[in-house]
Amino acid sequence: MNKSIIFSARKWLGTPFKHQGRLIGVGCDCLGLIMGVAKECNLKTLTDQPLINLDRTNYHIIADGKSLEQILSTNLTKLHALELGALVLMEFDSNPSHLAIVSDNEYDSFNIIHADMRSSMVVEHILNEDYLKRIKQIYKLI
Repeated sequence: MNKSIIFSARKWLGTPFKHQGRLIGVGCDCLGLIMGVAKECNLKTLTDQPLINLDRTNYHIIADGKSLEQILSTNLTKLHALELGALVLMEFDSNPSHLAIVSDNEYDSFNIIHADMRSSMVVEHILNEDYLKRIKQIYKLI
């Protein structure tokens, strides 16, 4: 499953950043990327419901991190270490409001795939120290 999640996420690379977007190649935000991958890979919650059922588009550009964390923690299995294909919740300015998918690279370290506002698109890059320290929680995608 991990490889199919990463393969699906990489299809979104270069998709422009668009708040509340959900269309590959057209526009998405970090939740839109996760929901697109969830739909293609038929990812499920802990109660075997489609993960896509958790999708919402009624949020501010800076999401309510506490609410997002609660939804994820209620519906997905928490992990204690990074693994390929996992979902990471990252915090910026003490607000856990950004999502990314853990991927691999040729250096046997981790990358992340995410809709990056600063890059204005979905990107993949090494999970460096700056991003590592921002990880609030890791979740298994199934």
